[in-house]
Amino acid sequence: MRNKIRTSVFWIVFLLLLPILVHTQTLGHLRTIDIDKQEARLHVRINFDRPPQYSAFFLMGPNRLVFDFFSVNRFSIPSQIDVNAFGVLRVRTAINRPGVVRLVFDLQDDPPDFKYQTSNTELIVAFSFKIQEKKPPPAPPIKPIEAVKKDEFLVKQKQEEEKPQPAEEEIKAELETKGLERDAAVKVYLDCLGCDTDFIKKEITFVNYVRDRIIADIHIFVTTQMTGSGGKEYSINFR
Repeated sequence: MRNKIRTSVFWIVFLLLLPILVHTQTLGHLRTIDIDKQEARLHVRINFDRPPQYSAFFLMGPNRLVFDFFSVNRFSIPSQIDVNAFGVLRVRTAINRPGVVRLVFDLQDDPPDFKYQTSNTELIVAFSFKIQEKKPPPAPPIKPIEAVKKDEFLVKQKQEEEKPQPAEEEIKAELETKGLERDAAVKVYLDCLGCDTDFIKKEITFVNYVRDRIIADIHIFVTTQMTGSGGKEYSINFR
């Protein structure tokens, strides 16, 4: 009778523990973690005995990147690994609750950029520095056209003011000299029908132009005639 009771108790306990034992055998194992510090980024490879099932989230104050791996009951890596590269301070691993292993990346105050993906039985997490765009220097203010012209006028006015002014006696002597030279110049009578006499007198100033040909020293007689191509031919005679 006692043997039957013991056998019954054994089978009841066994049946109760069987699901727990089976569940324990089906839980995964976090095997290794490989930290590869490259020139431009940091690669962290987390290896399991089967494709991992996980959730990831970011926490602030302090900054942390957290991974919860489900159906994992053990890990074979140190509970803390110091990194100190690419904004990652350390990696911490612990059993969060039965069947869940939590892996935490402790980050600096200014967290780096990161991305992650799975490849078969690995989870790969990559960290890199944030690329800051260089802003071009601000352009100098553009002055309105009126302001630029005003500045140029003021500069020219100042230059004129700074020029040495001739003395009054020098000016008077220069005018007398020019008057004497003009009086001694050749007297010219210009006889040209259709010529721009004002332009000629303005450009040629070293002679005296007279209106009476009798008192002229030189009589310039200009004639014109049409050419076969439609132009004009000028003939100049001196008397």
